[in-house]
Amino acid sequence: MKSVPISVRISQDEAETLARMRIPGATTPSEKLRALIGEAHRRAQGPADYSDAVAQVQQWLAPLFSAVQQAEAEQDQHSDVLAMLREWLPDFLAYARLAGHGDTALSHDALRALERGIADRLF
Repeated sequence: MKSVPISVRISQDEAETLARMRIPGATTPSEKLRALIGEAHRRAQGPADYSDAVAQVQQWLAPLFSAVQQAEAEQDQHSDVLAMLREWLPDFLAYARLAGHGDTALSHDALRALERGIADRLF
């Protein structure tokens, strides 16, 4: 794919934020901007399938789950509720994300299927 040079002006704060960002495989400002644009494009397109949706949700929730695990380890505690949430939440959010993807108005049958899928995951 051919590259197209562009020029942008950003504030000092935005430049510092970009410099601090840790994006796997991206070290230069150009690489980071391309990675951010790619991520925005993938988010706009939505997940390709269920496993992609789960991976996206897990990536989104990773900082929270890491912080919980770190706090539990430091405080020598364990929460069964938070452990169950760590297992359940990615599946639920991935299902919900895919269930309504592309539909702005759900038909009666689609709404019933969504309700069944959510109930299955809740109980």
